[in-house]
Amino acid sequence: EAYCDNKRALLLDRSSYKNYYQAAKLYIEFGQFDKAEEMNKLALRFVKDHRREHILKQAQEIDEAKKKMSNARLGDMLSSKKEKGKENEPPEVVPADEFHNVLQHIIEAYNSSRYNKSLNFCNTALSLISLNGLEINRANKDDLLMLNYVHAMSSIYTSLNIPSAIERLKCIKETDRCIAAYYGLGVGYLMLLSFNEAQNYLTCGLDILRNESKYAIWPMALQSLNETEPNHLDKLINEKLKECLPPKPDGVCRYHVDQDKKSIEIYKQAPDYK
Repeated sequence: EAYCDNKRALLLDRSSYKNYYQAAKLYIEFGQFDKAEEMNKLALRFVKDHRREHILKQAQEIDEAKKKMSNARLGDMLSSKKEKGKENEPPEVVPADEFHNVLQHIIEAYNSSRYNKSLNFCNTALSLISLNGLEINRANKDDLLMLNYVHAMSSIYTSLNIPSAIERLKCIKETDRCIAAYYGLGVGYLMLLSFNEAQNYLTCGLDILRNESKYAIWPMALQSLNETEPNHLDKLINEKLKECLPPKPDGVCRYHVDQDKKSIEIYKQAPDYK
């Protein structure tokens, strides 16, 4: 209401310093300091000498208010930049103890055939290594090797992206540090019904195993993987090799020579030939 009254007063008398002075006061209250400064200058233009002091004091108040607002905006900008900087900062380093616990969960889940869980734990561990590196997590290349092995095997056993798991196992095989990779490749190709490929890898793995019996143990883990123990691995490979062989026929085909017709006939009593 005061603003409207002042506006009417200015329309009626544009040479009155009081109207401009009052307008400046209103704009200060509204926080519109540029407008207040404009009105204050007009007031100075029309004021008489004995009232100039009040107008100058008002101008000083406007100037101080503008400085405060400018400082507040600068503070907001700096605060905003700091917040953005925090967003862009790398996440806090996960303690090595937590990483060690994840490894323990992986081995326990995998050895107890809970492959979905072991796969999830592997993804967690690989993410930690990707974010923080091996050294921060007090891990080494053997840890990464076995993590990839369990990840691949868990993917195969759960039928999740078997071709990708096979490629991962081939990379592990090239390191010559994990004989179980041959077993994993055999299992993977059996799942894809590629019996010749499976047999080749299993046979090769068995030959290497019998020449150099070594198995992988995670340096940070208290347990080893069951299937990397030489005797157990030997047994597993032999079992899978049997699956590569063609099945025994379940029907008997007999040949009979008919003396009259001199021809060979196949008895068709067996269900396979009906």
